[in-house]
Amino acid sequence: MKRKIIQLAGKTSVISIPQSWIRKFNIKKGQEVEVKEENNRIIIETDNVVQTKDIKLDISEMNVSTAWYNLISAYRSGAETINVYYNDYILDIKTKENTLSSDMIRDAVNKFTGMEIIKQGKNHAIIKEITTPKIEEFENILKRTYFAVINMSSDIVEGLEKVDKIKINNVSEISEVNVNKLCNFSLRLITKHKKNGIDSLTLYSTIIKLEEIGDNYSKISKIFAESKNEYSKKLIQLFKNLDKMINLFYNISFKHEQDKYNNMAEIKQEIKQEIKDFKTDSDYEKEILQIARGIPGLLMEASCIKLTYRIDF
Repeated sequence: MKRKIIQLAGKTSVISIPQSWIRKFNIKKGQEVEVKEENNRIIIETDNVVQTKDIKLDISEMNVSTAWYNLISAYRSGAETINVYYNDYILDIKTKENTLSSDMIRDAVNKFTGMEIIKQGKNHAIIKEITTPKIEEFENILKRTYFAVINMSSDIVEGLEKVDKIKINNVSEISEVNVNKLCNFSLRLITKHKKNGIDSLTLYSTIIKLEEIGDNYSKISKIFAESKNEYSKKLIQLFKNLDKMINLFYNISFKHEQDKYNNMAEIKQEIKQEIKDFKTDSDYEKEILQIARGIPGLLMEASCIKLTYRIDF
């Protein structure tokens, strides 16, 4: 939309702010807003959160998987209240068995930071926000998310070197849950506070990629933990290189060491060549290589977002 510049007292230039934005963020007369200059743009921001409506979610015709994704989407949307309607039982397509819908909902909400089930009756549950997330928490939460993913990588390397299956298994049993909770909470913060344009989209994309990386490490840890084969030196070296790359990714993102970007690209090429040259007849090693192949690309894409848009976390 376009606005005309209004001149006041010959020195001050004024533009009007869209009324829809004023209503959306409940801006009051005399309240201060943040004004930033960014090249040819002026950005106006407020600390007010978006006034969110209650969400009604009917999962009675869904299975566990689709219901889970819908609950997560409702949480990420920033909703303050989620009314869930359901049947007594819901199909788990993984086990092909019916499970109690109330148990599935409780399991999901236990992973929602800042929300709890405040009422659960016959085929209806009310999930309510009990603590309002503050945008000031965002950078700290995002750093914790990075560290959680880095720890997944380092734990797999340590587990492989020490043949510690418990440590490897914990990556999928414990660490992935932590990464997902942090990612979902970060996405909820972004949506609830509506960080401006490019920042919102690019940060959202970065966090989704972090979640994908965490998912890949979780899948890999399950395969390693269940395998009765020895861990080859070539495989251990591959995951050491991945660990090196993920630490460079953190330095680029938070320490602003952009010169490390070339190092990341070089390691990515090394990993690509390692996987290409990796000869094996083992089905479990082939499966691991297939999953590991995608991690360097996700890291490069996420770091590109940071460099291209100069987003400060």
